[in-house]
Amino acid sequence: MILQFDHELLEERWSDLKEYFGTKIEVKDLVINSPNVLLEHWGNLTKKLEFYIHEMQVHPATLAKTNTLNYDILTIKDRYEFLLRAGLYQHPSLKSLGPKAEAKPHIKEIAETNIETFISEVVGHEFTVDDYQL
Repeated sequence: MILQFDHELLEERWSDLKEYFGTKIEVKDLVINSPNVLLEHWGNLTKKLEFYIHEMQVHPATLAKTNTLNYDILTIKDRYEFLLRAGLYQHPSLKSLGPKAEAKPHIKEIAETNIETFISEVVGHEFTVDDYQL
């Protein structure tokens, strides 16, 4: 599908992505891990990027190395909210700015696990799937 897509639109999308990702390497990593970013509606994609980068405070370089943007944003928002309300989500420390300052748990653990694994291994603390669904 990407091969048949208009070349000019792909170049435009590449430029748009560079607004969020500081280097060409980050954009390249993003496209390799989440090729759907080239085809997804730009409005939907910006909502995802804004949420991950500004709300969850996930560093763009970290985001580029995962396939998180392939997942439904509502699922990620639900999981983020659950972690936040349980007091288990840690935004990066303002004192340790830079690429090593990461939100915890890692975005990959939040997005790329099934619900049972998410609850047992990421959330822990004796929470259950029923607690999450509630």
